[in-house]
Amino acid sequence: MPTPTQHKQQAEHNRAFTQHLDLDTTFYLDWIVTAAFYAALHFIEVFVLRERRYQLLGKWGEGEAARSEMLEGFQIGVKEIFARL
Repeated sequence: MPTPTQHKQQAEHNRAFTQHLDLDTTFYLDWIVTAAFYAALHFIEVFVLRERRYQLLGKWGEGEAARSEMLEGFQIGVKEIFARL
């Protein structure tokens, strides 16, 4: 698993990419959105790893639900997660 520093470097790299394209003229808006999305994920990883708020609690099968210790009451079916991929 990458370290918080590595996540931060990748997040800043992705964000820098989004700033190099002109939103008004580029044909690649989808790539700007994609890079911004992944930058956000890496910044979240930095927070989660530095605050030690994430811990893999186990592996789940198709008929089970994943829950969050950070988001009280959050629950999603594993089957639903994979249906979105």
